[in-house]
Amino acid sequence: MTKTLFVPHPIDDLFGQVRQLYHRMVSAAEALHAAEPVTIGSRAVLEYLQRHGPSTVPDIARQRGVSRQHVQVLVNTLTAHELVELRPNPAHKRSPQIHLNTAGKRTITRMRRREARFYEKTDFGLSAAEIGSISAGLATISDALKAEQDDR
Repeated sequence: MTKTLFVPHPIDDLFGQVRQLYHRMVSAAEALHAAEPVTIGSRAVLEYLQRHGPSTVPDIARQRGVSRQHVQVLVNTLTAHELVELRPNPAHKRSPQIHLNTAGKRTITRMRRREARFYEKTDFGLSAAEIGSISAGLATISDALKAEQDDR
């Protein structure tokens, strides 16, 4: 009887590296923003609203590739901290628009400035071109995974 050995796909190592990087990023961000009233997930919603303007929970969830329920919990937390406002949505009665208010704008701006200082002082050992290439490669993989999910 012969055993069939598992032969990992070449992308397995990359996914392992991405997971490890994600956890290191979360740890660094939590330390960097310990004084802020938001989690890393809530920070992502603030950044999304800063970049894209008012949106709904379903739209944010779809764009981020997470569940609507997950985004709703984050929005509830941000609302409780008075960093976002819910406003009526003329296009949909049951799905309000989430707006970044002044306190939310100040919070995400402060966080992004702190991150920029951290990036400037950290030697990542890569040139800007190399970082751009890695980013483009990850975007291509992300698009392929999204297409695969959309086909299901």
